[in-house]
Amino acid sequence: MDTSGMINSVYLTDEYLAEFRKTMSGEGQFSKPFPHFYLPDFLSSKEFVTDLRSELKTVQYDRKENDLYSLDQTVDLSNFDASKFPTLTKFRNLFKTDVLHWLRNASGVNLNPEVAITSSNYNYTDLLLPHDDQCEGRKFAFTLYLTPDWKETDGGQLLLYDCDDNNDPISIAKITNPMENMLVMFEVSPRSWHMVTEVLSQRGRLSLHGWFHHTGYNVSDKVKLSTPEGKLKPHMNITYEEVLEWINPEYIDPLQQSKIQSIFEENSEISLFHFIRENKFESALHELDSACFEDVGPLNKRKMERLREYALPLDSSLLSLLRLVRSQAMALLLSQWTGLPLHSVDDCDSEPDIKKKKVDGNERESVTFHDGIECCSSVYRIGKGSYTMVDDEIVGETEQLGCCLDFNLFLFANEWDDDHGGFISYFTKNEEEEVLRVSPVRNSVALVFREPGVYPFIKYVNCKAGDRHYYVISSSFYGFKLDGCSTGNSEESLESDHEAEEGDGAGPSCV
Repeated sequence: MDTSGMINSVYLTDEYLAEFRKTMSGEGQFSKPFPHFYLPDFLSSKEFVTDLRSELKTVQYDRKENDLYSLDQTVDLSNFDASKFPTLTKFRNLFKTDVLHWLRNASGVNLNPEVAITSSNYNYTDLLLPHDDQCEGRKFAFTLYLTPDWKETDGGQLLLYDCDDNNDPISIAKITNPMENMLVMFEVSPRSWHMVTEVLSQRGRLSLHGWFHHTGYNVSDKVKLSTPEGKLKPHMNITYEEVLEWINPEYIDPLQQSKIQSIFEENSEISLFHFIRENKFESALHELDSACFEDVGPLNKRKMERLREYALPLDSSLLSLLRLVRSQAMALLLSQWTGLPLHSVDDCDSEPDIKKKKVDGNERESVTFHDGIECCSSVYRIGKGSYTMVDDEIVGETEQLGCCLDFNLFLFANEWDDDHGGFISYFTKNEEEEVLRVSPVRNSVALVFREPGVYPFIKYVNCKAGDRHYYVISSSFYGFKLDGCSTGNSEESLESDHEAEEGDGAGPSCV
């Protein structure tokens, strides 16, 4: 198949090759934030571009959705039948021959014959969040835009990021609007962070894209593990009266707790609705609406707003709620709702770790609080543009921490639509489909037992959300073991074993 003369001759001149090499050396106009190239009118034939677009309208696209992207995508062009898709086959042959030879010459890199090419179509609200394209063997990434008359107001811009010394993206360095028949190319590296912004148009953003490969290019397998921020031990600075002030009494009733535990033990998750007494809920929500929040990142992991707890007044109703969530009293309630050993009574021969008393001051049986239990807890405001992602560091961290109980308390005034995004999606390492979705529901708590190998993320909140947002008190409890003492079917409740003094606590019996 003849592919000669298909590349715009401008890019075959010695002058352009010199400029290309200057960019690669770090001294060119397009060397920062990492070497990248804009090649408008890359293909010499406008008719061929039109034929590419027309042929792609007959191709099957598969829907792709995860923490990183939402888009429609084809299989690699190598799988296409040349008799049915002659134009796309010719395009692939062009990139595997003429373009490959041209790039080898221009870059001085000994690229191997492997060229991956697929097509993507971004529809309304689709996007691709910050990522660096690093994968074994990739050396140059490329995209040929195929949608005519694309406007900035249509969204779908390509963003290139500046990085900090840790190679994390920190700010936007370049913004590129897609132009029909423009080839964009960049060198893949630990600093090649980029994204495609949310598409705001009802038209599809169509492109062909892929990678050239280098045999000697390897991705480091070293993963830096970090400690989850906000890690603390549940405290005893809470009174039984405060528990009753906040939590719906239905969830403190022993009979109801037994029913909740049965459901949780069967499903490993449950949502408790109308969790907080309505007057206290409104009080906390009112404080959140006037509270101060700060942006948290980095952008390759998350984009959210976190509550500045230190700025809350000492008499804050919200602080009282946070003390409850992070208390041993909550750990006990969680044990009674889930059967997980976050808090237990020690009826063994060994000396108890902590002595507890009833509110009347009488000595009660000894209780052991699991010293290994730790809680990671923060308050977030989730609105348009918010998201979290799962990367290798998060995967390694999850494996290191072990089993976990997620506690997410949602606070907002009106209903939330999953069509806006913002839901919490759980998936496993080797499965593309989500295994569980937690949708934000006003004044509800979602409890989810999570084993290593299961990872949650907050789906990007798209433009459909408008000015809507919600708050979530997000806590994860770690450090319990499932092969020891179980709190399942405990007959003791918080009501009969509550604490009254600082330093006192309560717990169900071992079974």
